[in-house]
Amino acid sequence: MHRPYTVDDIHKLEKVLNAVARLDLPVIFPVHPRTRKMITEYKLNIAANIVLTDPQGYFDFLILEKNASRILTDSGGIQKEATC
Repeated sequence: MHRPYTVDDIHKLEKVLNAVARLDLPVIFPVHPRTRKMITEYKLNIAANIVLTDPQGYFDFLILEKNASRILTDSGGIQKEATC
């Protein structure tokens, strides 16, 4: 999640983060630098079930995908990988 449309508007970013916070699962969120900047600027609270991490390398990200019970993404590439 890094597109200006989503992360540059505090209301949209909060809406997404609040929806993820309602999940009854732990969420690993590799945060894009742009998104982290906006979370910091907006001083947003992150729910306890959301673990913010630095962006992951390709192979580490594949391991996260492989071990995930669900994947939330706005990336077409990740959507394709998630089905394999």
